[in-house]
Amino acid sequence: MTSSLCSVDPGKLEQDVHSAFAMLEQIRFVDALWSRRVEDWSKNSDIKTQISSRLGWLSIIDWIKPQVQKIEQLAKEVQTKDFSDIVLLGMGGSSLAAEVMHRTIGRSKHAPKFLMLDSVDPVEIRRALEKTSTSLFIISSKSGTTIETTLIAKEVRHRLEAESCTDLGSRFIAITDENTDLHRYAVDQHFREIFINPSDVGGRYSALSFFGLVPAGLLGMPLETILNQADLMATACRNEKLQHNPGLTLGVFIAVAAKAGRDKLTLILPKRLASLSLWIEQLIAESTGKQDMGIVPITSDSLLPHYGTDRSAVVIDLSDKETDPEIVARLKATSCPILKIQMPNTNSLGGEFFRWEMATATAGFLLGVNPFNEPNVQQSKKTTKKLLDIYSASGQLPLTKPDAITKDAKFLLSDSARQQLKKKEPRHFLELLTTDDYLGLLAYLPTSEIKIEEILKKFCATVSSISGHATTLGYGPRYLHSTGQLHKGGKRNGLFIIITAKPENDLPIPNESYSFGILQQAQAIGDFVSLEAGQRRALLIQLPTRDPNILNAALVNLLPKTLTESYPAES
Repeated sequence: MTSSLCSVDPGKLEQDVHSAFAMLEQIRFVDALWSRRVEDWSKNSDIKTQISSRLGWLSIIDWIKPQVQKIEQLAKEVQTKDFSDIVLLGMGGSSLAAEVMHRTIGRSKHAPKFLMLDSVDPVEIRRALEKTSTSLFIISSKSGTTIETTLIAKEVRHRLEAESCTDLGSRFIAITDENTDLHRYAVDQHFREIFINPSDVGGRYSALSFFGLVPAGLLGMPLETILNQADLMATACRNEKLQHNPGLTLGVFIAVAAKAGRDKLTLILPKRLASLSLWIEQLIAESTGKQDMGIVPITSDSLLPHYGTDRSAVVIDLSDKETDPEIVARLKATSCPILKIQMPNTNSLGGEFFRWEMATATAGFLLGVNPFNEPNVQQSKKTTKKLLDIYSASGQLPLTKPDAITKDAKFLLSDSARQQLKKKEPRHFLELLTTDDYLGLLAYLPTSEIKIEEILKKFCATVSSISGHATTLGYGPRYLHSTGQLHKGGKRNGLFIIITAKPENDLPIPNESYSFGILQQAQAIGDFVSLEAGQRRALLIQLPTRDPNILNAALVNLLPKTLTESYPAES
């Protein structure tokens, strides 16, 4: 018996689903995948080599089980040291699974509090490092060189040194691949513990490896139970009767839907599982969004009056906590294909991690893309580095002349957006939304400011309600490690609004010529430049402050004038 049951209502896609199953059975896809035979993936030898070097997630459960005792022993040791907090420094796949388990399963009463820091915003850094003197820090990076994680770790060390902390290494745990810069640094600095992950496990497929389970174990979660549920799912995902293979069923469903034009994968989850949708989002978006195609995960739909014909949906229920039946009813009314998953309890997360990894690999195969690489992610990184080099030399970031300036905001259009608007002002940007499009709102702002989040969500909900188009909300630089690949490498059906605002109280980076606030602005501009280079329609909004009223006014400026009376300024 698998850890989670599922049922499928494919709607008009039923014949396409059956055809996909037949093709996979003909090439013996399941056996080939588990045996790591990659001949059917591509004719390109380099791509086949890339894929074969990223299939370690298939055997990660057997690999990690003997490591559980080591993790649990460290957890007992940590509990005796009177640490008030465990702070995880990581981005994307290196941190999201741990955050999902923390929010869903929770920590034991004996474990320290848990904070995940995946932002370079000065507000978020100060909030996470309030108790530096009594915190234990996990530095989590597969590459060992993730710029955000590396620079925040420097700030942590600077604070510990300022507090005259002795034995600095004992305050850190490292999770990384073998022989990375982080691995060597952790050895040199005598970290409390170093966990070396298998190098053939990609970051977003690492939920059941050290990256997900070390933080979970330190928080006192039942690792054995989580892994047993994952093992049950993995066994079910070996089933060569594909209709009884839960991972293959899900993968076929979302891929067939996307190929039929229903590429907006709407995730409907109860509040208890809300964080799981963010993990699924980065897995699906980064894995499938390339070669001008991809699946767009929609994680925060409100109860809309209607849904377009570009939707498919996965509904996940947790025991007696069902999702809103009205949302499901409205989806069915549009003939939207729906797959329902029933999770018996939160410990079944282990099984869901594996199910979605298997599904994503399958979907990538059916879509004809390599689901284990991220070819466009480096674009923004390289552009950001160039901008920071310019700042270090001149003391300022290069600024292109804006297309419009209001009292409190500057608006800059990408070339593609400017051409399509045909001399119209940036306030008409949303008029570019056409039948197949979605809107991505990308905010380089604090993630913990409730008022700001309410404004951003309200804007997305308003756009969806009046236009029927799907909307997504991402915080930078977090989204660069998840949906950023989809934005730049996926189908060109996205409109992107990037928002920056100078922090009121910036934070210098030790031994660097720029601050965290400057880094954040450089990343925003760098991503805008990368979107522009990829001929994507984008709008960069630069605000002088983070005043919610100014933010709200800038967004209202983009809405049809008939709506502004019912969309008052914030107070």
